[in-house]
Amino acid sequence: TQIGTGQTYTLANGTLRDLSGSDPTVYDISDEEIWDMDGSLNILNGTGLTSDNVFLVSGTIAVDGNFTTSQVVAFISGGNIMVNSAVTEIDATFVTDGQFSTGVSTSGLKIVGSVAANGGITLGREQTSSKPSEYFVCNPKLFINLANILGLSSYTWQEVAP
Repeated sequence: TQIGTGQTYTLANGTLRDLSGSDPTVYDISDEEIWDMDGSLNILNGTGLTSDNVFLVSGTIAVDGNFTTSQVVAFISGGNIMVNSAVTEIDATFVTDGQFSTGVSTSGLKIVGSVAANGGITLGREQTSSKPSEYFVCNPKLFINLANILGLSSYTWQEVAP
């Protein structure tokens, strides 16, 4: 679904909203879909997501709240992706032509998914404990289901012998 002409969208509580006008537009994201958005996106949380989705965003993405979900979600940005320093967990795949930044903080950040950034990745967390400052957890479900959403369902799954 293609939406927008330079607006700022917000993803929170299972809804996608365009808050640029006096009467906010709410988009139904309850079906598995690819969202092609002209503008920027603020991610507040993953609460209430009931289906797998891919968000293609022409501008920047700001992750301003913990984004935890059991759904497969991918964010692909033409701009930078910035994680707020207060965020401690995000469950998604992030791809950007710009930079991916985890924000400067003494709190750790757990990413269940993957990150790819053509402009580089800036890891700014620095915990004082013995835990890692940025912790990446691979979730194969994200890759398999993402291929299905994008219409690329031809893949081979096998266990590699030790």
